[in-house]
Amino acid sequence: MAFESMISRVWTALPGVIQAVTNNGNTVEVQPAINGRVRQLDGTYKPIQMPKLVDVPICWQGGGGATWTFPIATGDECLVVFSARCIDSWWQNGFVGPPNVQDSKGNYVGPKGADGKAVNPLNDPPEFRMHNLSDGFAIIGVRSMSRAFDTFDTTTARLRTDDDSCYVEFDPVNKKVNIVAPGGISLNGVTIDTNSNLTSPATITGQTQVVAKTGGSAVHLSTHGHPSNGQPPTPGS
Repeated sequence: MAFESMISRVWTALPGVIQAVTNNGNTVEVQPAINGRVRQLDGTYKPIQMPKLVDVPICWQGGGGATWTFPIATGDECLVVFSARCIDSWWQNGFVGPPNVQDSKGNYVGPKGADGKAVNPLNDPPEFRMHNLSDGFAIIGVRSMSRAFDTFDTTTARLRTDDDSCYVEFDPVNKKVNIVAPGGISLNGVTIDTNSNLTSPATITGQTQVVAKTGGSAVHLSTHGHPSNGQPPTPGS
């Protein structure tokens, strides 16, 4: 019973539901999706809704100066992973290396830890809590079966809307990128609508050749003739 009581206070990970996006989109409020339980005096247990987790840092996928961001919304599901130690100092300052304090001979004379090596007290946790509900990180994208995708492509990588009506698809076998965008595509002001009409607010330049084709006739813009009778440009090269 003592061991069970101790383990019950060690938090590792919990699924949850986003309640709000806070701190300019850097943190979320999460309602744990699994009830806790409280032991009664007679030895029985009763369920209890877990408290809302606030100011939970979001685990964005990124590195090397590039990051994927997503429009997180209320109702999204997530997995909250809890740190083994208090994250407050790290959350405010990040990791701060030991100060480069040296004497006249170049020997380090800054603060040292229990092992005699350089240490920065700024990285000390302000509280010595462990595996606590206050120290979670939200991994967005976990889905219960109630929100599972109906279908998905198992041969390509796809950035998609939940209904799969709009997506960017990467085919690793054929080395191909496929984009489906019912609302159109915009690239630095150049747009492609749903009928494949391309519109540019600037000059379109073809370094080799620009060919316009309707039906069986092709007009090469660099060599076609210009009839004076109001007819279309002469096809051919």
